[in-house]
Amino acid sequence: AMRGSLFGLWTGEALSSSNLTEELRNRGLTTDSKILEIYDATATLGGAIRRDKLWFYTSHREWGNRHQMAGVFWNATQGSPIWTPDPNRPADRYQWYESHLGRITWQATPKNKFNFFVDYQNTCQCRSSGAIGSAPEVGTAFHFRPNALLQGSWTSARTSKLLLEAGVSEALSYWPQYLAPGVEPHHISILDQGTGIRYNAPATF
Repeated sequence: AMRGSLFGLWTGEALSSSNLTEELRNRGLTTDSKILEIYDATATLGGAIRRDKLWFYTSHREWGNRHQMAGVFWNATQGSPIWTPDPNRPADRYQWYESHLGRITWQATPKNKFNFFVDYQNTCQCRSSGAIGSAPEVGTAFHFRPNALLQGSWTSARTSKLLLEAGVSEALSYWPQYLAPGVEPHHISILDQGTGIRYNAPATF
């Protein structure tokens, strides 16, 4: 018999409370840190393909989050020597993840069993924060793809006292780096000596 399950969780800005008090507003803070979105969804299915001979299991999960950073804004004059915080675009960080997993178990003979497993993952840290006190365009982004774990194993119960096992696995990982939205490769990183704020582009890329 096959068995499966579904699970999902989502929450948005409407469920996020604010810590922006009148005292903080009087001190010049106009935005606060808050959760904009959190979600997590999973589906699984497994069972016998052929009774007492061949089984499968698969699981698929997607999850992520996005949140706003207090007192930080995207640059309205991106690409110029001047930093102009855009009050209509509070800085945010966004990241999501995927995992697609599958496993096949094969009882080839009464004494020999094979297991094949793959977990393919896809991850995007689409907007990453830079150093504390920096403008959001200073941060970089990473897209981890392809990321995967591949495994195969064999077990053989030769006697009631002797079990043979062998296995092989391979892990793949790749993480290209990207500039923040609006930042071009020719943009120059600028550090304001008066405020200590870095803007316009990351210091290194």
